[in-house]
Amino acid sequence: MLLKTSGTAFILIIFMVISTRASAQSSIKFDVSFSEPQAHYAEIQMEINGISKDFIDVKMPVWTPGSYLVREYARHVESVAACDEDGNLIEVKKINKNTWRISSNNLDKVVFNYRLYGFEVSVRTNFIDDSHAFLSPAATFMYVDGMLDHPAE
Repeated sequence: MLLKTSGTAFILIIFMVISTRASAQSSIKFDVSFSEPQAHYAEIQMEINGISKDFIDVKMPVWTPGSYLVREYARHVESVAACDEDGNLIEVKKINKNTWRISSNNLDKVVFNYRLYGFEVSVRTNFIDDSHAFLSPAATFMYVDGMLDHPAE
């Protein structure tokens, strides 16, 4: 019985190590800038590394914790563009109201850029002006489809 339990524990440990290495090899990083705060815009850069697929779907959340209504955060997203690590443009297509498909062609690094309008005073939305910015994470940051729990910087 002891051998069976330790064998199961060993398999579980191996699975955890493989899972940890897989997430450590991929990364998602965000950079937020404000080149036109007086116009209520923020520029978001999402750098996706180590997720080599034919395409990557990035999604804008449609809910906020504690608020039980479907939100239309994607309506504030403008000027989407994607490029590879050399700055070459990659095709991006909006496939539904809150999802953009990046034709990543198994690239190791993809940079996805978008502008975000924010001029609503609320605990669940963004407000940007030339004196300050309040950014709600759900209304600001996208995630890779199927990877909502992936760590991001």
